[in-house]
Amino acid sequence: MVVAFLVNAGTASAEEQVWAGNVAARGGQSLASNLVRGERYVIVVTGTVYFGRWHADKRRRLQNDACYEFNAKGYPDPLPILRTNIGVTVCRGRYKRNHEYRSRPFVFRGNRLRLWIVDSDYRDNGRTLNVRVLRIPRPFKRKRSRIWVEVETGIQQTDITTGDADIAAEVPDLDTAGSGPFIGIGIGRQLTRWFYVALRHRRGSFDQFTVSSWAAEVGLRLSRSRIEFHLLVGLLGMTSVTTDVIDPEGNDASFFGFNQYAGIQLNYWVLPWLTAGVGATAQFQATGPNWESDGNPAGYSLFTNAALTAHW
Repeated sequence: MVVAFLVNAGTASAEEQVWAGNVAARGGQSLASNLVRGERYVIVVTGTVYFGRWHADKRRRLQNDACYEFNAKGYPDPLPILRTNIGVTVCRGRYKRNHEYRSRPFVFRGNRLRLWIVDSDYRDNGRTLNVRVLRIPRPFKRKRSRIWVEVETGIQQTDITTGDADIAAEVPDLDTAGSGPFIGIGIGRQLTRWFYVALRHRRGSFDQFTVSSWAAEVGLRLSRSRIEFHLLVGLLGMTSVTTDVIDPEGNDASFFGFNQYAGIQLNYWVLPWLTAGVGATAQFQATGPNWESDGNPAGYSLFTNAALTAHW
């Protein structure tokens, strides 16, 4: 589902056609339906009509698009002929050789949209103008985030062996590596538009043990349109390992230590206050019995996650 949001992010601003029809040069009104009060629209007109013969030279036919007579005089002459009951016009700017004209975006306030061609004598007119009414989606405005709460889940791959304090040596029956599900939560405070500080907790479950991590986190959240790039770094972290194995002295084998991590995440603004994303984090951890970790950090955890973040 998150991937679908990311793939379709670029289509969210596409204009949607709500009505298409013709306006006849011989008179009468065309009624555009399916417009909703309060929504934003644009009118697009194409095509040409003729208005009989030019009085100054009966050999020349009067030909008009929505905004210009372009045949009788040998050059385009401004002559707007399309009218609407809401006062919206498509005639702005220069003559278009393709005879396509577009109104400015407008908010529909009426009950119905009527269109017609204006002329003093319709008897010698012919053809129709082609009209389309397009709905413009409301511009997306994401919430200015000050505080956010993120929940996540995914897969954690880990190896809790660490340097000289080799857990396998302390508890021979313990399998120190594995892969399993994890859940997590983070609470952050934006200090600037991009920079934040946070606290994050993750808990992973494996066949013979569970790994819990806490850390102070700093990072960047960079947004463009509905896409957000998230860079995170964990500092001053703590890791605990609780096992189901009994050590040689008959005690439950539990281990403690420290961690630090770095990761990236790609988010999509689903709602003005909610993002959904996917990411990956690499964590380096040093753990040993009774807070003793006298070797170089050799343990690790790799997290791949999906996340939902609420912003206030």
